[in-house]
Amino acid sequence: MAAEKTYLELSDGTSHKFYEVSTQAATVYIRYGRIGTDGTTQVKTLASEAQAKDFAAKKLKEKTDKGYTVAKAGETEKRKVVKATDAVDLEYVKSAPLAPNHWQKLKAAYKQLEAAPDTEVLPALIARLDKSGIDTLKEKYPTRATMRYMKRRARRFLRTLKDDALYFEIASQILLAHEKHDALDLRLQWVSAEILFGASRRLSQAAHAQGAMHLDKTKVYLRTPEARKA
Repeated sequence: MAAEKTYLELSDGTSHKFYEVSTQAATVYIRYGRIGTDGTTQVKTLASEAQAKDFAAKKLKEKTDKGYTVAKAGETEKRKVVKATDAVDLEYVKSAPLAPNHWQKLKAAYKQLEAAPDTEVLPALIARLDKSGIDTLKEKYPTRATMRYMKRRARRFLRTLKDDALYFEIASQILLAHEKHDALDLRLQWVSAEILFGASRRLSQAAHAQGAMHLDKTKVYLRTPEARKA
């Protein structure tokens, strides 16, 4: 039986990638990588041919939702990849709408800035993510789940940053990005809340660290046995 094959590409200035899915009987073959390379191949065998086709369709939908389109293998030339951070600047980070075409650039830039942090664009991007609504997102991408993930990822990045001076500079810039009279919205601003309140036991978060945060202002925790006995 001949394999059924679908080939997709994503070429948006910051990345030039392909994603190919083929099925043969109950086996799914997935090949992906940068255009112009052989890429990486994964093989998954399902219980039946029908399950294999369903699995393949699901994987293809995930990619088309991210902007991949059907193409013909070998027609697109290998290109030099432009760094995502070359495609965005401070003004772009502050003003670009959170919509599919711009989101890919912002997300790619964030990943690169995590690996090589700066004290201007990265804090502005984290502040933008931190203030972003979740339930109000209307575009197909970013999804609500993706925005929750990015907020958690930014918070985790700061938690694990070992350079104290760099942490102070980035955290300061995130807080300074708030307007003068902005009230902290604990439903959304998980990063700012953790910068301000740290590991305080008065601060809790619903839905397994994926929901609204709550600050209990009525409780006072004394950290040492001596303080508690006083």
